[in-house]
Amino acid sequence: MDIRENPIPYLGEVNGSKCLFVDGEPYLVRGGEIKNSCSASAAYMEEHVWPHVSGLGLNTLLVPVAWESVEAVEGVYDFSLPGQIIRQARERGMRLIFLWFGLWKNAQSSYVPIWMKERQDIYFRTVRYPRRGMHTPVCSISPLCTAAVEKDAAAFAALMAFLRSNDRERTVIAVQVENEAGLLGSERDYSPAAEKLFYEEVPAEAARAFGVTGAWEQAFGDEACAQFMSWCYGGAVGRIAAAGAAVYPLPMYVNAWTVQYPGERPGSYPSGGPVMEYYRMWRLRAPALCWMSPDIYLPDYAGECLKYASENQALFVPEAVNSCAAASCALYTAGLRNGIGFSPYAIEHMGGAKWQGAATGVVQEAFQAQPDSRRTEAGGWYRDVNVLLEALWRDIVGRRGSGQVKSVLDRGTGREGVSFREYDFRVTCHEHPDSEPDGCGIIIELAPNEFYAAGSHCTMEICPRPGRRADAEFLYVDEMEVRDGRVQARRRLNGDDQWLSFPAEFQIFHFAVQLKF
Repeated sequence: MDIRENPIPYLGEVNGSKCLFVDGEPYLVRGGEIKNSCSASAAYMEEHVWPHVSGLGLNTLLVPVAWESVEAVEGVYDFSLPGQIIRQARERGMRLIFLWFGLWKNAQSSYVPIWMKERQDIYFRTVRYPRRGMHTPVCSISPLCTAAVEKDAAAFAALMAFLRSNDRERTVIAVQVENEAGLLGSERDYSPAAEKLFYEEVPAEAARAFGVTGAWEQAFGDEACAQFMSWCYGGAVGRIAAAGAAVYPLPMYVNAWTVQYPGERPGSYPSGGPVMEYYRMWRLRAPALCWMSPDIYLPDYAGECLKYASENQALFVPEAVNSCAAASCALYTAGLRNGIGFSPYAIEHMGGAKWQGAATGVVQEAFQAQPDSRRTEAGGWYRDVNVLLEALWRDIVGRRGSGQVKSVLDRGTGREGVSFREYDFRVTCHEHPDSEPDGCGIIIELAPNEFYAAGSHCTMEICPRPGRRADAEFLYVDEMEVRDGRVQARRRLNGDDQWLSFPAEFQIFHFAVQLKF
């Protein structure tokens, strides 16, 4: 295949909304991230991962690549393991996002090679002043250790060179650089290198960008430690990402262990990590990154998404709970203006049961969960929503930038209003057991009076925009289903069946309305 006929994936826009392009087409990541050590063995992947994710409707698997596995001997690279995993994915028609576990994984340096761990004199650690209630990692190399950063950058560039030469089919569509970088257990690094830098003048680049002068405490006040560590980690990760992008410019991003509650002190979450509160410093220091991703395990999933969407950047959630709520989160994310994908963590635990029987909702061949297994129930709902999103994606992607797609997720209020050109919708989410998805919905305006609506555990009411002396009435309501990858009509609803009510099973309606004066 001529490599020019198979373009490199890239981050672009469709009608003003951010979108990941794969094979030259807009691509929604219907993903799942495997647990950290699953990819340490290709044989383990064959036996314990691939059989359990094959029925979940995924198009992308997020897979760690550990630095220690590719450079066990200093300066000697062996990419046979990621090569085997690429071949496994290709055989199954699955795309991959590689997670580079280099210097930092969950604020620790546990995935660096043994030869680096043993040379603390050269590859020096952070120094912490722990505070009560903060986490303290076992091993964390300082982001100011230039020798370590350069070794990581060289190894990452070697991985990207391997992908450029050996993945002409573009099985790997993006790369995450490090994993939840930052410092736990202290607001900042107190190593000698950090102490010297902290009390010097803020570097000219940061001083210009933020309009400040003086040393870090004088320039940033109470935020000095967090801004300083963001400068340090952002610069280190930016150097590593730039080294890889210079070799092979796949989309690259970072993920964040987010701030867990208002006023949380840096160090209780990884200080200096790519959290949205310090987005500006990270963008300044790491321009090779295409976006910053939140790992969302908090109850207010929608609130975290909207916080990251505030900077008009792509929104990809690489880690989230793999409960039944994952299906609702996936639907909600796809409807956001810049949503490019969603991925529950430990995805191999969501599968495990067989696909059999007929659907009661939107999908023809639904997942029949084992009644004693919450995990397999979650897998069934997640597959249902992935099948739905695959069928609706073409109708979604070109309309988000112009406000013709809106999504809702229950944030505890139970009701939310969304507006289109001629009509408003009131979406009411309902109580439900933990074994079923959260209340959610997506509405797609096909024309000023024609819509698709899909959701679970909610009802939708339609009314004219304010000021119209009229009511809204249905011209028709068709109950739809997904058949052979396409949305098709199942039956027309009339009489007292003609209303938008979504049970636990993900349902789709196609309907038209008009104003009644």
